[in-house]
Order: sequence, then C-alpha cells, then structure tokens
Amino acid sequence: MTIATGQDIEAADVLALTDDSKVLSHSRVLTAASGDVAYTGYGFQPKTIIIFGTKGGSTASWGVADTNLAEMCIYSYSTDIYVANTGAIIYIDTTTGTVQSAVLKTFDADGFTLTWTKTGTPTGTDITFMVLAFGRA
Repeated sequence: MTIATGQDIEAADVLALTDDSKVLSHSRVLTAASGDVAYTGYGFQPKTIIIFGTKGGSTASWGVADTNLAEMCIYSYSTDIYVANTGAIIYIDTTTGTVQSAVLKTFDADGFTLTWTKTGTPTGTDITFMVLAFGRA
C-alpha cells in the first residue's frame, strides 16, 4: 500500500495500528484481605479498561481507567442511589462501612493488576465483574 507522500506501508504496519479488545469475567471473594491481584488472559497489554461489577444484583459498580491509570467509577449501593467515586475503578458497598474496592495499579503484558482494599467485614455473595479491555495485540 502506498500513501500520498509516496511512502510504502507494510501489512504489519497496518495491523500494528489496529486496536484489539477482549472481554473476560472475574470474581472477588468479599472476605478476601486487601492486596494486589493480577488478572491475565487478555493476550495483549491493555491501554484502557471498563469494568462492570455486581454483588448478587443488590449493588453495582461501573468503572473506567486509561493509560495514565486515571480512573473513576459510579456505583449503586441500594435501589436507585448512584454515587461517583474518583478514587477507585470498582467499588462494592455491601452495607454502610463494609466495602471491597480496587484501584488500577498497572497495565501488564497480558492484563492488569488491581490493588484491592477491604473495609469493615463485608459478607454475602461474592463480587462478579466483567472487564472490557482495549489495547494492541
């Protein structure tokens, strides 16, 4: 392929410009201690992720993060109550003061690492979350 300036573009160059994406499901035990958890299996280093999380349908979280590790989420902790949280990418509030939340620590070669923080003593149904990751393969 030739562009207007007369430079040739190889097929590999075109493929390198193509964004890749993948959706995977993960879970988090509500009683798990605070700490880092690596999530792999994406096949590329993400540059942006979108996370949709829930705890048995009673609380939900929608979060995004970009290559600068800038993140934010919106979460609900009871019927029709939504709160913005710019200090986490996922925030599951099981009852007042009992939370599992995470910040994006790093984008890794095959996924990403979240730093989880457990506040109080959350109990009940574990967290299930879907991640839509964008990057380049």
